[in-house]
Amino acid sequence: LHLPDGRTLVGCNGGLNGTGSTNVASGLVVVSSAGAVSLPAAGQFNANVQALLRQPDGKILVAGGLTTINGAGGSGRVRLARLNADLSL
Repeated sequence: LHLPDGRTLVGCNGGLNGTGSTNVASGLVVVSSAGAVSLPAAGQFNANVQALLRQPDGKILVAGGLTTINGAGGSGRVRLARLNADLSL
């Protein structure tokens, strides 16, 4: 999913190697226009991300196998999460 600031959100199956010594093991990563890989501000997703949708208000729906983000789960975050436009929870 391309973001207005030039970055790209990439859903993956929990393992994406970044440049240099960066190894990101998350279901969602951010790739800068220069190709640097990082975690979103929301943090570590525990499983694959299969779908991304930017809503009219700029918030992003994330769907897939995820049940926790940064180890925090709960019944409200089973397979679906909504991120703020700045990629935080």
